[in-house]
Amino acid sequence: MGVDEVFQVIAADADYYRASGGGVTLSGGEPLLQPAFVQSLLERCREAGIDTAIESNLSVSYSILEPILPLLDRIFCDIKLLDDSRHRAATGVSNRLLLANLERLAGEAVPLVIRTPLIPGWTADDDNIRAIARWIAQHCPRADYELLNYNPFAKAKYEPIGQTYTLPDAQALPPETVRRFVAIARTEHSSSRGATA
Repeated sequence: MGVDEVFQVIAADADYYRASGGGVTLSGGEPLLQPAFVQSLLERCREAGIDTAIESNLSVSYSILEPILPLLDRIFCDIKLLDDSRHRAATGVSNRLLLANLERLAGEAVPLVIRTPLIPGWTADDDNIRAIARWIAQHCPRADYELLNYNPFAKAKYEPIGQTYTLPDAQALPPETVRRFVAIARTEHSSSRGATA
């Protein structure tokens, strides 16, 4: 679909966005792999007065991010693992570009929402949450920090596209475990906003 076609779908719900305080979040995959499309669509949304956000892993050159910043009302991204070697093992790529981009974005006006998905056996451990919350407090003190409980429904999406789901037995964490991670994040995160779940 082209920008015009996508915007027609968005515009059909514009009254709902305005009434509810909602808007459009570009997600993916990775939306910033199509920067010209993203910029054009965000421009159309901005002209129509529709709130805009992007959900990205931020593993792109800052020169791709910079032109779209004035078109965004917020940015969502994950820090899954702070330790680079663990991040490489889990995702196949370094987190250094992500962290560098977040540091630059911390000085911009666009609000940041940094998330950690709580994936059993990977990201859901005390030391990881503590390290991420501390990093955010030091480098992105105005950012909101959210912890997202593991969602086991994702595995249903893998078989139809011929991929193997590597966490077939993983379940959402019990509420008391999530509350413990939130408490750790709040203790470590020095901003007054803290962590939410």
